Amino acid sequence: MKSLKYNASNINTIKFENNRTIFNCIRYRPMSRAEISKITGLSKSAVTVITKQLIDEGSLKEIGTESISYGRHPIVLDIVENHKFAIGMQLSRTKVSVCISTLKLNCLKSEEKSMSDFTTPESVLDWAYSSSRNMIKELKLPIEDCLGIGIAAPGPIASSKGIILTPSNFEMFHNFNVKEHLAQYTDMPIFIHNDTWDLAMYEIAKRRPEIKHFIYVLIDNGVGSAIVQNGSIRRGASGYAGEMGHTTVDINGPDCKCGNNGCLEGYVTEKAICSRYGVESYKSVVDKAYKGDTKAIEIIDDIAKYLSAGILNAINLVDTEAVIITGELNYRSELLFSKLKERINNRAAAKKKHGIDVIESVYSANKNLAFTAANIVDKHFNQWIKQYGNNT
Repeated sequence: MKSLKYNASNINTIKFENNRTIFNCIRYRPMSRAEISKITGLSKSAVTVITKQLIDEGSLKEIGTESISYGRHPIVLDIVENHKFAIGMQLSRTKVSVCISTLKLNCLKSEEKSMSDFTTPESVLDWAYSSSRNMIKELKLPIEDCLGIGIAAPGPIASSKGIILTPSNFEMFHNFNVKEHLAQYTDMPIFIHNDTWDLAMYEIAKRRPEIKHFIYVLIDNGVGSAIVQNGSIRRGASGYAGEMGHTTVDINGPDCKCGNNGCLEGYVTEKAICSRYGVESYKSVVDKAYKGDTKAIEIIDDIAKYLSAGILNAINLVDTEAVIITGELNYRSELLFSKLKERINNRAAAKKKHGIDVIESVYSANKNLAFTAANIVDKHFNQWIKQYGNNT
C-alpha cells in the first residue's frame, strides 16, 4: 500500500477542520479539553496544541476548573465573547432595526426606526448602515474586528445574490438587491437570510444540544418556517424550503397572493384572525378564552385546527421532535399550545415512535435583536467567511 503524502494544502485543511470542530464544540457551552477530545475524537495532545493557539490569538479563554469527585480538576474553556463582533439588521414590515452583536449572540447596542419614515429601500439601508457605524464608534470597537453584516428579512429571498424577492405586504423591497446596495459602503462580508432562518439559527445557538430536530415557526403578518435537522437548517435545492405559510390547509379556501389558495397564512396571522372572526385583536380573544368565554374558546380551537394542519404537513414529511413557535400567537400561549400539542400528537405519523413537543421560542422570552447577526456568527465559527468571502 502506498503511504499518504501530506503537502502544505493537506496540513492547512486538517488544521482548518480541527479549529472549526473545536470552535463548534465550545460555542454552545464551556467545556474542558478532555471533554472536547471525547466529543470530537481528536487526541488530547492535538486539542491541547490547538486550544493553546486559539487562546494565544484571543479567541478562547480559561474560565476556571470543573468540579469532579476524583483526580485533577480540569480547566474549562470558553469563547471570548467580545473577541469579534457583528452587525445585525432586521428589515420587517413595520420597522428597521440595527444591532451590534457579540460572538455569543448578545446585543451590545441597538436602534430602530419605523418603516413608515422611509420612502425607498435605499433610504432604509442608508440609515441602517450609518446607525451601525455610529454605534461601533460609541462602543469604541475596532472596525477591523467586525465580522460582517447579517440581515434578516421576510422571505422569499435569493440569499446567494442578496435579493429580496416578493414577500407579501413588503412591496417596497420587492426584487431589491440589498447586498449590492450595502457593498457601495463597505467590503465587509454581507449575508441576507429569511428572518425565520436566522431565528432558527439563534434557537440552535441558544438551545443546542437540547433539541436537534425541530420545525421553527414565525407568525408575524405572514407565516415563515424553517426545518432544522441534526442542528442544521435544510435550505432545499434553491433556498425555498420551509414555506409552510403557503401550504394549503383548505382546498376550497380563498385565493392567496402567492397564486395558491387556502394557504395557512390566511388563517392564523392576527390580521387573518381579526378579519375572519370579526374580533378586535388576538389578545382580546385569548383573554376572553381564559375567562371561559365559549365563543373565544371556539376561535382558539379553530386556530389550533388550521395551524396544526399546516404543521402536521411538515412534520409528516421530515419527522421532527419539536415545534418551536414565536410571534403574534405567543401571547398567553399555554392554551393554544396545549391544543396544538394534542392535535399534533394524535395525528402525526411518528406518534407511535415518539412524542412531539410544542415550545415557545427562546427569542420571544428576551427579544434579543442579535438573532439578526446569527448567520454572520455561524459562518465565523465555521470559517466560511475566511474561505469564501462574499460569495457565500
